[in-house]
Amino acid sequence: MRFFITVGTTPFDDLIKTCDKLTRNFVDTEFIAQISNGSYEPSNMNYFSFTDDINSFYSNSDLIICHSGAGTVYRLLELGKKVLIVPNLDRREDHQLELCKFVETNNFGLVAYNLNDLEKLIKRALFFKTRVYSKDEELLLAKDINRLIMKYYNR
Repeated sequence: MRFFITVGTTPFDDLIKTCDKLTRNFVDTEFIAQISNGSYEPSNMNYFSFTDDINSFYSNSDLIICHSGAGTVYRLLELGKKVLIVPNLDRREDHQLELCKFVETNNFGLVAYNLNDLEKLIKRALFFKTRVYSKDEELLLAKDINRLIMKYYNR
């Protein structure tokens, strides 16, 4: 089994550290991480900063653990990959949580709001049946985001 961890262009050292520690609990699983320019270098898994061929890592992984960047999440949903999303709560961007709620509510994937729950959710993800994502779903999310923006500005 192969797990791929990706943080996109923004370092997310806490996620990488947590996954690095968890490798001990998944002995028959290969962990590979894309760490951006993070300062933490994993000692229990292979890693790299960036690649021009991230799609091959997506394709060859059984589970993808990722930050909640819209580009990454939507690409993985379009590919029909099993995904476990971890919002980087240090970034304080509400769109991350909105995207997580959208994925979770629609059963497109699982979300770890707390890194202490990551091991439990990885085990759950192995048996989790995702709902097939369609691009039409993006329109529903866009409408929800627009509604929230209008609500905010009309205060």
